[in-house]
Amino acid sequence: MPRQGVEVGGRLYFVADDGVHGRELWRSDRTADGTALVDDIRGGAGDSDPGSLVGMDGDLYFAATDRAHGRQLWRSDGTRAGTVLVKAIGAGGYGTGGTGNADGMVLVGERLFFVADDGIHGSEVWTSDGTTAGTVMVKDVGRNDAYPGPTGLEAVGDTVFFTEDDGVHGQELWQTDGTRAGTTLVKDLSPGSASTDFSYSAGTSDSLLFFADAGHGRELWVSDGTADGTHVVEDVAPATAYDGGAEMVAVGQQVFFVADDGTHGRELWTSDGTETGTVLVKDISSDDEGGYYGNHGPEGLSAANGLLYFSADDDVHGREPWRSDGTEDGTVLVDDVNPGEAGSGPADFTAVGGSVYFASGIRLFATDGTSAGTRRVADVQDAGSKYTGPTGLAAVGERLFLAADDGVHGMEPWLSDGTATGTAMVADVNTERNFVVIVRDARTRNGKLEPMVYPNVPGRLQVRPVGGSELRPWSGCVDGGRQRLVLSPTRAGERKLHRTGSLRVRARFVFGEPGTTIKRVVKSFTLRVR
Repeated sequence: MPRQGVEVGGRLYFVADDGVHGRELWRSDRTADGTALVDDIRGGAGDSDPGSLVGMDGDLYFAATDRAHGRQLWRSDGTRAGTVLVKAIGAGGYGTGGTGNADGMVLVGERLFFVADDGIHGSEVWTSDGTTAGTVMVKDVGRNDAYPGPTGLEAVGDTVFFTEDDGVHGQELWQTDGTRAGTTLVKDLSPGSASTDFSYSAGTSDSLLFFADAGHGRELWVSDGTADGTHVVEDVAPATAYDGGAEMVAVGQQVFFVADDGTHGRELWTSDGTETGTVLVKDISSDDEGGYYGNHGPEGLSAANGLLYFSADDDVHGREPWRSDGTEDGTVLVDDVNPGEAGSGPADFTAVGGSVYFASGIRLFATDGTSAGTRRVADVQDAGSKYTGPTGLAAVGERLFLAADDGVHGMEPWLSDGTATGTAMVADVNTERNFVVIVRDARTRNGKLEPMVYPNVPGRLQVRPVGGSELRPWSGCVDGGRQRLVLSPTRAGERKLHRTGSLRVRARFVFGEPGTTIKRVVKSFTLRVR
């Protein structure tokens, strides 16, 4: 499935699998003839799986995996000769060294920040100006064997916040300006060697808001980068509430999030970093049960044109598009796209110019935030199609990038100018079109592997462990279209997973279409306890 559309230097870049070279980097001038593979970084049918595509100084930077160096930072000018490894960090080889979770790269000014393991210091925060000499570790903070290493990189002004365990204070909040001297512990939220449990964060221009459990339950915190300026804002959710916070998005100086206060169920909240400025925006649903089986509340929070867009179910219209300016009166249903209680299930809110696009089933919509200004742009398939609709929406200049399946060509890259005639496939990249494993959509938490597979026709699928991977085999018949499998580690794998917190597995997917040849795909995943 094509994904991660970005525009750099007038070129469109995206990641796709043509059925021959695996998941690699592609470029396009927005025509079929001008769409081509940039470079087969991994070589053969294996995936280099480019991630975290970022433009800096006219070049594209991304994380990718080749056969010699593991996952590393790369740079490209759109040509094969100009697609190069920035710096070989670590011992090399698949799964060693490399940039670890560099798919969460952060751009601050003209420097990139990411996490890398050089094989000596363990996972640490690194920074790069795009040159070999300018790609360096900011500071050796943690123990070499510390798990999970630096996490949650978030830019606030010229500062990058992250959490890490230095072997003394446990997993706590740190900050860096890209220098060793400027990389410091912000505050030991859980005094001593105990670790703080961090989750969900968003940065404004001068502060970081985040949810953390420092031994008193999950609470909303704020930090300006100083110890005195790092404190609890409000305990939104009491101990009886199901969730103290999920999904955080900054819109200007406001941070929106979803929380259950034990009274209203999961609803939309906003905070400016002060106790008085932290309020329930609106009680949209009367379902106050919360919890796993209750109303799941607002979802898909997205900043667009100075407002927050999201989907919600008000118990009358079903799940439909909403917008908010942070006030109760300014939090309104955009449009009842699918009249009745069923709802349209909008997703992927993306701003392009003055319009906000979203997907609903096989349909692509655009809105100016009003019901009258909400219109159907195009149907990428016939109404009776069982294939997935538009996904992976992203702004590229004055157009919208998306991945869509018209029921004929399979999942391919599309562009839209906001009109039906101007919404079309860029190029038919994958002419194989028989079977794809969508690694990016795999769920790997809670000790299970739930990969997303995409056979274009019904067939029989077998999944087998590779190289002694501690994964149970699976086999069965699958329908055409996107669907999720549920795979489990072996007992030995479960023990290792709970002992170390992670488990690396490789699996071979063998798909047989009736009357055609068999497609074999090998993919790697890292399972985590949570």
